Amino acid sequence: MGEERRPEEMPSMERHAEIEKTPEKEKAFATEEMKIEVTNVCQFGRCRFCSPCFRPTVEEAGAEEFLKKMEGNLDTYLRGGGRKIILTGGGEPIDAPKKFFGTLKLINKKLKGLGVNLDLLAVYSNGVGLLEPVSKGSDKTFVDEMLEYGVRDLNISVHGLTKEERIEIAGEYIQLIKLSSLQNGCRALV
Repeated sequence: MGEERRPEEMPSMERHAEIEKTPEKEKAFATEEMKIEVTNVCQFGRCRFCSPCFRPTVEEAGAEEFLKKMEGNLDTYLRGGGRKIILTGGGEPIDAPKKFFGTLKLINKKLKGLGVNLDLLAVYSNGVGLLEPVSKGSDKTFVDEMLEYGVRDLNISVHGLTKEERIEIAGEYIQLIKLSSLQNGCRALV
């Protein structure tokens, strides 16, 4: 017989298997939030606070591979009582639309299958592109599509309150976001 190990000493897949065996499994993640790093890709990628600027470039998994790996993690989290999911990343989540919307679709599928609801489904974004069409020729914006998938919380990075601050923090290439139009487009998110 092997030596007993505490869950925190086990590789992650073994930890997930151990959680499934315990009577407390339904509470294992009840106080935790799941942050899903959708991508490190960003249309700007040069903001001085941005973490991808400080780490080597790596090839990301494609949407299919990403979603396949995410499915098991999501299932374990939800079965363990987790009810708060945040889509974020070292990049801009909507810059990887197949992963982003694939993740939202997967979350909805799992919620329906398990018969549970979330307390929080949030997206962290730089705000640029949220009111753009999801695809060429579509009238639906990213915000419209997010609403359909149940996103109700949208956290937008504000890169300074003045033009000078914005340029110092994020550079001149960041577009000014028309917050008034975004607010109107996100009425249901507020």
